[in-house]
Amino acid sequence: MSDINPIVIGMGRSEVVESYKSNPMVHRVEGTAMEQDFTKGLSVCIGNYGYYNEGELHDTWITLPKTEAEIRDFLHLNHLQDPLHEEIYISDYDGVPFGATQLFTEFCHLEDLNLLAKQFVTVSPGDLEKVGAWIQANDTPESLVELMNLIEQADEIPFYSWGYDGAYDKDEFGSMIYTTMSPEKNYGYEMVEQNEELKHILDSSSQIESAFDYEKYGRAYTEGGEVTVLRDGYIDNCADGPDVDYYDRDELASLIGDRYDAKHPATSSKAADRSLSHRQEVSRNAAELLNDGKQVKETSSQEH
Repeated sequence: MSDINPIVIGMGRSEVVESYKSNPMVHRVEGTAMEQDFTKGLSVCIGNYGYYNEGELHDTWITLPKTEAEIRDFLHLNHLQDPLHEEIYISDYDGVPFGATQLFTEFCHLEDLNLLAKQFVTVSPGDLEKVGAWIQANDTPESLVELMNLIEQADEIPFYSWGYDGAYDKDEFGSMIYTTMSPEKNYGYEMVEQNEELKHILDSSSQIESAFDYEKYGRAYTEGGEVTVLRDGYIDNCADGPDVDYYDRDELASLIGDRYDAKHPATSSKAADRSLSHRQEVSRNAAELLNDGKQVKETSSQEH
């Protein structure tokens, strides 16, 4: 097997991925998708340094995203911010996105976390899976702005769908073939498909083909890290990824905010912040906002 030099082809069957022409090494990152579903929101626990230093613990949970007005109300109602106690911090997270514990700390700005939560609820789970794989196979972004840049440009991640013959055929149960196999086995088929010599040998004899271990063949290249194999395809870790400095924070706020408002017009920050009816409903929503923090805290305590 070590003498075989497979040529891997990307999404198009005639487009050769140059970086795999010589002994490609494949790496599978376990848990590339986020362990929790953050597409429904991001729960964080907020504290206040001033009250903490005075011996009072006002830490309360909130599920983001929220409008700016809702956040102001939440901080006020839970005694987390006032003119004499302005500096808040993030005391805990109900799950850390992408496992990036060095990125999600007590020093994260609530505004950035809220913007990230808006991004989470407006992008596809597939994009988040690609981002997770890229982060775990490469360097973790150094800031939430860099992370949001990566998510916003998920289409620029060098991801290639499985391209071997039969990958999208359906079995007797209606499932596509590639979904019934491990990523390593899929990559084994991918390599065989693009190696004419090996493919000719396997096609020449059903006995040889049935004895050939595609999964073991794909797994034989898992130590190098040049490729990350996923359920739906693979990522070329040797290719350039998205520019994490492409958008500044204001540009991200505009892009993500507009997309969020379009998807959630009834709860958009623009509509809520300028709506007189919203301001009048603040007092009626006070109990609900307080209960939100209590419920999240109770849920998190049970999980932890």
